[in-house]
Amino acid sequence: MRLCCGLFAFVCAALLLATPARAAKNECPRTLLLESTNGAYYVGLFGAPAQMTAAFDLTLYTKAAAYTVSVVAGALSKPAGVPQAAFRGAPVVIKNPAADPFLGATVQPTIARSALHCDSENIIIPSIESLTASDRHVEAHVAALEDQVATEMPSSGPPLVPVAAATIKPLTCDTPFADASVDHVDTPAFPDAARQAGAFGTVSVRVFLNQAGAVTSATIEQTSGSPVLDDAALASARKTTFHPARFLCEAQRSSHVLDYDFSK
Repeated sequence: MRLCCGLFAFVCAALLLATPARAAKNECPRTLLLESTNGAYYVGLFGAPAQMTAAFDLTLYTKAAAYTVSVVAGALSKPAGVPQAAFRGAPVVIKNPAADPFLGATVQPTIARSALHCDSENIIIPSIESLTASDRHVEAHVAALEDQVATEMPSSGPPLVPVAAATIKPLTCDTPFADASVDHVDTPAFPDAARQAGAFGTVSVRVFLNQAGAVTSATIEQTSGSPVLDDAALASARKTTFHPARFLCEAQRSSHVLDYDFSK
């Protein structure tokens, strides 16, 4: 479980990952947004396949209005401790001029990602509770960028201040922005064949969900090293039921990662 420490006295209160309604190709950089208790947001890119200059337009949503800001991430680089193929940019500071917190955002590539034929993406800002949830899955490169925000000055320039874009239609649902969540988890039994072979380990499975929250496919994100354990985790993930992601009160296609611990 990781909760990013803030820069100086900053404490992170939310993390944004570009998984809901993501239509971009695998080689496209991903977007990470950290919200701190001082009202600032740190946004950065990671996972680019090559060094490039990246820029994108953000539309940030509260319950009542939308705000826009253009972000130039600068030249992405390869810091120590991340995969050789992964480049990322230094985080950029964004100030929130709204009285209400930002709950979701739309990312529109303008430089670099458009050259990779990346599409725009809708992303959700989860609550602080989701950061400390027992089922939170943190990928190594996400953790590395969290550490960077926690230990380095995010930007040498002044914070970016979004401008009011429009008043959005009234959001009548209780939770207008939400990532996919588990409804009922199927817990796999430890396979006898794996136990007899002395196989143990942890399996991470990414499930892909349609707008109804039904599982359409599942893949191994992190193998245990045992095909028997991996197959048991995949079967369980396909039987697990989910609540779909929502953006502006509308259900979205999304993905979710489940971790299975076969250690006992």
